[in-house]
Amino acid sequence: MAWGSRGGPRPSLGNYLTCRNWVRPEPFKYIHFPDVKDVGLEIVPTGDGESVSLSTRRPVKGIVLDVEGEEVRWGDQAIDLVPGDPQVVKAIGLKGRSVKARFLGDGTA
Repeated sequence: MAWGSRGGPRPSLGNYLTCRNWVRPEPFKYIHFPDVKDVGLEIVPTGDGESVSLSTRRPVKGIVLDVEGEEVRWGDQAIDLVPGDPQVVKAIGLKGRSVKARFLGDGTA
């Protein structure tokens, strides 16, 4: 059984994680977001060229991935990411291209 960040069991089915739950205070307008450079979001292509690994030093809400050129079929979008819980996202059609990301509080909105 896997254990969550609060010390309790994480819902799983054998070797498969069935859900994640992360609650951030709302409304978002009252949250002080850290500088983007302090978030430490890393997007690293995996060896197969059709997935990316996401990790962070600070919690990130609503990561949306994108690339230049041909469309990519993403396995997940609007991802919430917390430190110590990296995520791998399938990206059919990525072909090793560089990935851009936007997220809540990144200053692009």
